[in-house]
Amino acid sequence: MTEALLNQLVETVEAHYAAPEAPPLLASRFGHSNKALLNDLKGAYGGLLAAVRAAGEDRLRIADTRPGREVIAPADRAADIGNEVQQLSATARAAGSSFDSLPKSVQIAFCVRTEAGEVVTLRVTSPYDYKRIKAGEMVRPGFRIIAEEYRKPGLALASATVQDKQALWRQFLAWAQQEQLDPATFQAAKKDSNALARFLAAQPSDIIGRIVIPADIAEMLLRRS
Repeated sequence: MTEALLNQLVETVEAHYAAPEAPPLLASRFGHSNKALLNDLKGAYGGLLAAVRAAGEDRLRIADTRPGREVIAPADRAADIGNEVQQLSATARAAGSSFDSLPKSVQIAFCVRTEAGEVVTLRVTSPYDYKRIKAGEMVRPGFRIIAEEYRKPGLALASATVQDKQALWRQFLAWAQQEQLDPATFQAAKKDSNALARFLAAQPSDIIGRIVIPADIAEMLLRRS
């Protein structure tokens, strides 16, 4: 019985990779398409990864051993799949870093929660700022709407994973392309920003014109990165 389960496991893994451009098979997602088999393997071996090891390294291997990100692969393809996983991981880290390079107000605009009937608008020139307005309400000059398809409302940036930020970066790029904006200008703004620029960016747009900063304070803020 148990050997039949292992054979079925091997066949299922091989069938997954037989599909054109099949993604790495995450152990955490195995049960999405193989719930009954997963339950049987848990009953016989205590868990999926234990079953993979029981199948033997001549048949199956764990190509990525990071906890929670384990990837199952046929033995004869494990090395290539492991390399693919590393490349995908590096790409995700780069994309996550790119999203982190955006001004904080821009980052928040792509994940801030909204109430029913609200949309998010973003000022596309420095100092960057976002506003939630009622759908159909006039958009302020210099602001653009960020359609919900480009956002991840409710995502907490402080606990966002690399994959979360990779997805946000892709959505930011898609939005910028849709709005015919150069993404590099947003990153350059953060790189060149100083404490004064960050202070102004944090203020509501409707009071910017009324803010008076003493010259000595402004000079001190300009010197601080």
